[in-house]
Amino acid sequence: MLREYLNYRETGTYEERGRQMGPTTPMQVEKLIKLQFHEAAGITEGEFEECAGKPKVGGILVISETFISLTKQCALLGIVSRLEMRQLQAHENVVPLPKKFMYWCYGIDDGRAMRGISPETAIQKLSDSRRFPAHTALVLAIFREDIHVINENTRIDVGGSRIEKNLIPALLLGNGSVREHHPTLSSSELSSAGKPTYGMASFERAE
Repeated sequence: MLREYLNYRETGTYEERGRQMGPTTPMQVEKLIKLQFHEAAGITEGEFEECAGKPKVGGILVISETFISLTKQCALLGIVSRLEMRQLQAHENVVPLPKKFMYWCYGIDDGRAMRGISPETAIQKLSDSRRFPAHTALVLAIFREDIHVINENTRIDVGGSRIEKNLIPALLLGNGSVREHHPTLSSSELSSAGKPTYGMASFERAE
């Protein structure tokens, strides 16, 4: 599948260039390779870098769950997934996203702007501001780039995805410190009340 994606070029083939990781490689791509995301996808480092493309300033690289499953991404990032199999199978994104294996999201907020606001209200406020609630793969990417975004009392609501009619994913730490507890991908009700340290992450565009 990835080969077909890469072979769109005029040459009609992908030639492994054997590039070394260096200054021309975005730091996020380098981090993903160190975390062995390319191995999870079954491709080489060069192919992985090619698939990532060239970002504009301020972007965060997102790995689509059609490329590497959410369960596998969580495992590579040290996140415990408590979503049930039926929830993962029912998982869907409700925001516009590129039909790519890897893409870049811009204008990111990690949830702080929506803290204290219930999920349903946050989704409406974001829509009024012409922003999109973050989907699961993006929230995993936000955590990947800043593991301290999750601490003892915070939770990031994932309003851009659904796992059941009234359930959305949520990333939280649980009861304790980062040293003692693993970040956890769990769920939250859309109708749940807002709390001062809970917030919905969002973005402006994906390409």
